[in-house]
Amino acid sequence: MANPSKAYEAWLDALNQRRWNRFDEILAPGAKFTFTHRLPSEDALLRGRATISKSFRDWVSGFESLTGEITGTITEGSKSAIELWWVGTTEQGSPVEFASCHLIEVEGSKIVEIIDYFDTKTYDKQVGR
Repeated sequence: MANPSKAYEAWLDALNQRRWNRFDEILAPGAKFTFTHRLPSEDALLRGRATISKSFRDWVSGFESLTGEITGTITEGSKSAIELWWVGTTEQGSPVEFASCHLIEVEGSKIVEIIDYFDTKTYDKQVGR
């Protein structure tokens, strides 16, 4: 069994470098991504590598720069809880910094599920929502 936090680290690195082919390779074809702040709406769950990839490409395109840094992990078996700190600049030049947590699961070396929790109040204020 692959180490889930190492798989996530590689996935985040691919996101930070905008290496979309690598980003996609680390996701299982049927991967799921859940935005907990959108629950219970239907758009809270993304299904499939292509859908998740498009969502992340669209998200980061709204920033002049944005990178995530892992600040903590807890791993048990095929699952990890990953604490993150995001730093960037909006297209309007405003700085953004916010915390998030991803709960992930892997099968083999592929990420099969990510559940996203983040500080929506701080994020929304910084991006002008």
